[in-house]
Amino acid sequence: MQVNMHAAKTHLSKLVQAVLDGEQVILARNGEAVVQITKYTPVKPKRKPGSLKGKIWLADDWDSPETKRMINDMMIPKSIFPDEPVTFSVREPAAPYLVTPRKPTTQKRAARKSAKRKA
Repeated sequence: MQVNMHAAKTHLSKLVQAVLDGEQVILARNGEAVVQITKYTPVKPKRKPGSLKGKIWLADDWDSPETKRMINDMMIPKSIFPDEPVTFSVREPAAPYLVTPRKPTTQKRAARKSAKRKA
């Protein structure tokens, strides 16, 4: 669709919606095409592999058995008292969940009272 500048100023939101719907919109000055309106698509930055090279440092022994053992020791729970044995157990809930009936809300109570008064 080709639109003159004056009409484009007046109906800009409609023209934008037409572009979003996939229609081609061209702005004209004195009947001559000047500008085409297109949908904006953000430009994704180009990835540059290896851009962090030399910025990250790992110790030579980061994957050694000793390091793994140290990490494992940090993750295993220990007892507070050294003489107390460490037990791994899953705690069960104290009692099963009981569903108790809820009290009616104030609105429901008011509706019941007004129904009783009418009856």
